[in-house]
Amino acid sequence: MKNKTYCSKQKSLYSVLVAISAMVLFVACDNDKTAEPPLPPEPLTEELRPVLTEGKRWVIEETSKFIHVANSTTTTVWNKFVDGDTTAGGHSAKIVRACYDDGRVYGIPEVLREEDGKVYKFWQWNDGANIEYGNLVASKRELWGLSYDITPQSYMDILLDKEFIQLESRGTIVLQGKTRRAVKIRHEHIYMYHDVYYDYWVEGIGPLFGWHPDYRTYSVMPTSSPDNIHWYVLLECYDGDEKIYDRREFREDLYVPEVTFTENDR
Repeated sequence: MKNKTYCSKQKSLYSVLVAISAMVLFVACDNDKTAEPPLPPEPLTEELRPVLTEGKRWVIEETSKFIHVANSTTTTVWNKFVDGDTTAGGHSAKIVRACYDDGRVYGIPEVLREEDGKVYKFWQWNDGANIEYGNLVASKRELWGLSYDITPQSYMDILLDKEFIQLESRGTIVLQGKTRRAVKIRHEHIYMYHDVYYDYWVEGIGPLFGWHPDYRTYSVMPTSSPDNIHWYVLLECYDGDEKIYDRREFREDLYVPEVTFTENDR
């Protein structure tokens, strides 16, 4: 029950914070301080730091836009955290839950597993792949899909019906005074008018801008783009009480590529 408790703790803390919010206006705000710790940074560890560890928590900013409605962009912030063990699809895995700062539950729990720097998500959905007696019948689909790979050894792309993700390079990045392994990726989504986005998959942290593949497929595809588009930005990441990522310190030049991937590496 220990981490069931994150959302319930947040709910009780929320009421306390509201009561004392007026008292902290004169206190020096952490946002006014530099988010980047002093150098020199700690070097790479010999062993790969895992992402899915108990006590790991991510603070995520989500921006949503209804593309057919003017001035419809909204932004929310929520927390995602590792919450114990489970099994799915024949594998041991971790449960990852999410909630808002006031304790309200966000979305449905994710089931993830990690192997040698690769993080997989367990997908379940219904589609209309079967036709029985002339009727379209939904069938249940389940699969483990690769979400990201921190240490790919060669060129890789993830091609899906609605999007593709390609590796650009593998290297290192210094965050909160620690050097971590990282991969730069290119993401394109056909429903976003073929806009191209970039992300970084970081050792012990995961995606910094939320880009990972959606493996759900449907036999009947929509004829137009979805009404609602979402963007995600990781604001902070904690390993227990230790902050290991702060969005304010991120710069492109913190990433140092060591291997550039091309299709010739297939």
